[in-house]
Amino acid sequence: MAFEVFKQGKLADQLEERAYEWCAWQIEETFGLERSKNEWGFEQPIEELLNEEQVESIEAYLESDEWIEMYVQSALQGIVDRWYSEQPNPDDDEGYEISFSENS
Repeated sequence: MAFEVFKQGKLADQLEERAYEWCAWQIEETFGLERSKNEWGFEQPIEELLNEEQVESIEAYLESDEWIEMYVQSALQGIVDRWYSEQPNPDDDEGYEISFSENS
């Protein structure tokens, strides 16, 4: 019987979740933030509490020459990406109209 490690995806998910929580705690401590819990006991996503200056500080850390462990880098980049995805985009044309030409 050959050796094999089973459920590696499950392990990776647990490591990613642990890295996210570790980074969220460090963000709370660094910036003096406090996540609240909802009625089911889940903590508020840290992205909801960050402002632009704090996100830029995290980005500067990610872009620095500091050695950053892979899971930490992934967790922080995910936090930054989710923060940006939740921001309104001034270039979006909300309420634009779609017209169809008869010649198309």
